[in-house]
Amino acid sequence: MKRSRLVGLGAIAILAICSAIGYWYWTTTPMFSLRQVQLAIEAHDVAKFQKHIDIETTSSRLIDDVLSQSIHEAARGGDLTDLGTSVAGGLVQLIKPRLVQAFREQAVRLVEEGVFEDTSAPVGHELEEDVSLASMYEQIGVGSGSF
Repeated sequence: MKRSRLVGLGAIAILAICSAIGYWYWTTTPMFSLRQVQLAIEAHDVAKFQKHIDIETTSSRLIDDVLSQSIHEAARGGDLTDLGTSVAGGLVQLIKPRLVQAFREQAVRLVEEGVFEDTSAPVGHELEEDVSLASMYEQIGVGSGSF
């Protein structure tokens, strides 16, 4: 009887240890983080969202990728010389901090309110800080052949 009880307790201990390891592994997977981001957006929980998403780095890399791709396409198309490419790269670096800040503000607003736009602004009144990333992309003119 003692032996079967000891075997039963051992099996329960092994099951508990395996469950703890499985849960720890699950919480370190990207799928878990994506699910937490989804739950944070649904619950409008900015702190939880920022725990799983590094908004600053993500927006900085996104802006770098979008703008550098546009500059390279313009350079390949013959629209830019080496000097033009350098000037365009410098201009991108000048406006990048503002684009990163705008992207961060819009991401936080999306989580808090569920919308990108500032609904408190009067109708027909567009604030400079409340432009979307897409409209900023169009306004600065970095599309193919724009330079």
